[in-house]
Amino acid sequence: MRFVKRENIRAGMVLASAIYSRDGNCMLNSNVRITNEYANRLQEMEISGIYIYDQLSADIHVEQALTRETIENIYNVTKRKDYDRCMFVAAALVNDLLAHIDDLPNVATLAAYDDTTFQHSINVAMYAAKLGIELGFTKEQLEQAAAAGLMHDIGKQGVDIGIIDKEGSLTPEEIELVRRHPTLGFEMVKDYISIPAVVKHAILCHHEDFDGNGYPNRYDFRSLRELDLVIHICDVYDALISKRSYKDAYSPNVALSFLMSKSGIMFKPEHVQSFLNCMFPYTTGMEVELSDGRHVVIKENYRGFPMCPDVITKRTMEVISLRDNTDLMITKIL
Repeated sequence: MRFVKRENIRAGMVLASAIYSRDGNCMLNSNVRITNEYANRLQEMEISGIYIYDQLSADIHVEQALTRETIENIYNVTKRKDYDRCMFVAAALVNDLLAHIDDLPNVATLAAYDDTTFQHSINVAMYAAKLGIELGFTKEQLEQAAAAGLMHDIGKQGVDIGIIDKEGSLTPEEIELVRRHPTLGFEMVKDYISIPAVVKHAILCHHEDFDGNGYPNRYDFRSLRELDLVIHICDVYDALISKRSYKDAYSPNVALSFLMSKSGIMFKPEHVQSFLNCMFPYTTGMEVELSDGRHVVIKENYRGFPMCPDVITKRTMEVISLRDNTDLMITKIL
């Protein structure tokens, strides 16, 4: 299967994974052939793209990390603000991830969802759990990491949506309003006995920097907990690679370079290194361009080599190992 960006969706393509609507229901299932009507609708949605079947990627299989049941349960819990059940769905997310523990580099982290806020929250939860696995977290700690990822931005519900989605720069007053969301989120969950204190603390502190220059309280690593800093790096990475009303998406290699440049400043150095070990920015099935101009599809990722997957050329279907061809590099996502 192959990943196709939203703007390149065309009639006749065959879906390889399901697409979910804004209300949490499965809109199109796998194996459906896209019509002109479907293509037009999909291009209007807030998804980044879709997986399709085609001849080029016939031998590329991309396993979805989360089951349909898990995704729908998470959606229902977050949209209904049913925070008492958040640890339950976080546990389901972790169980799904651990079921793919031997092949995490080549597991797709999310089905297409027409809701950028939900997609960001579930992405952060997935990254946090994967980073936790790399850091040697216990099962209980992994569930706490996933729950904190799912709920880290709930305080944005208390900020005017016009400010959250504003195109262009925010005014100083608007910046201060946005920076209230960690405190607002903490206030929303502080009395829930079903939510562990460490998760509540991560909601409050997910914008605090390792060196103490974050917000809202300017805590540094001496006052921050491990989970606070885990959610921070995962949140920043997903924000960088995501398109928003006020910015274009950064390429994954630029985003990872940013994380490295802020090691010991915004982020705990150990977390930066572990993030590089377990995150694979070029998803299996994604079409990219190499430094020599060739268009290729990502075939397989390898642990320890996040920027050096195996790829298949579009013209000749030749398999190239970027680990063995150090003069070649990925320059952009197509």
